[in-house]
Amino acid sequence: MKYTCISFNILGIDEADVLGVEGSETGLYAPSGVRAGYIADFLERSGADIVGIQEAGSHHGLYDWQTNFGGMIEKSGRYGIVNIGNEPEYIRTTTTFADKKVPLSAGLMILYLKSRFELAASGAHRYSSKESQERYFQWAHLRDIADGRSVFVTNTHWSINRDENGRFSPEAGAANRTLQAEELLDFWKKEVGDNILFATGDFNCPPAAECLSLLEKDIYKRAENAARPNVELGHHIDNIFVNSQLVNVTDCHFSKEKIDLSTLRPDLAPAYYWFMKEKQSAPHRFDRMSDHDPLIVTVETL
Repeated sequence: MKYTCISFNILGIDEADVLGVEGSETGLYAPSGVRAGYIADFLERSGADIVGIQEAGSHHGLYDWQTNFGGMIEKSGRYGIVNIGNEPEYIRTTTTFADKKVPLSAGLMILYLKSRFELAASGAHRYSSKESQERYFQWAHLRDIADGRSVFVTNTHWSINRDENGRFSPEAGAANRTLQAEELLDFWKKEVGDNILFATGDFNCPPAAECLSLLEKDIYKRAENAARPNVELGHHIDNIFVNSQLVNVTDCHFSKEKIDLSTLRPDLAPAYYWFMKEKQSAPHRFDRMSDHDPLIVTVETL
């Protein structure tokens, strides 16, 4: 049996640090209203069974990904959507993206192929790390309609290098990510066990980071390390973990698909060209769906 999973940080706003470090130059991307449609179309064509999305938030005063992008997914009817929900525990507003107030929990979204899975249960966990941006992982327990097999999905977005006062601090970032690794691994051990796992996420650390090694104990492995032979993906911060005892990774790569700017919908073109004109002094990345490339992993069950 074969499953394909995608992890994709869709860039919840229209700009991002070019280098991802303090003091880096700002890079601008096509407006969210343009990118969202292309991302939804990309996922529709991908053939993925499971998708973990990060940064699909409802940013105050900015593009509402949950309503607009989520609406596109629902209208298609291909995927079921798992959100964290509107419980007060999971929508506490935190300061991030400059002065914007953003409920980070809302940026996490799991999609599952409705023709293949039934949703058995879902939930979320707020990490105990102390920082200005609260962080979470969400989870979903799916059942394969064909054979009743349990498939678990976790989706997360780990801390950046900031302390609890919002100041740049690699030390605080590393400590927070280590704590988050321990809490995520604890969930895998207690709830997932020896079932099939797809753990998607933006882990905000390089492949050699110690916090990622904490997760690769026992049966759980990053897809690139579970593949035989191992896959070399280069520097990246997005990962999909799997249960290496139950699946064989047959493909693991980052998609390089770009937006075809010549096919912009007429009703979106004015917004796009205004954005490009007004921001022309900054680097342009208008043909990219996000500052991240989608990570695509295909496995066969053993």
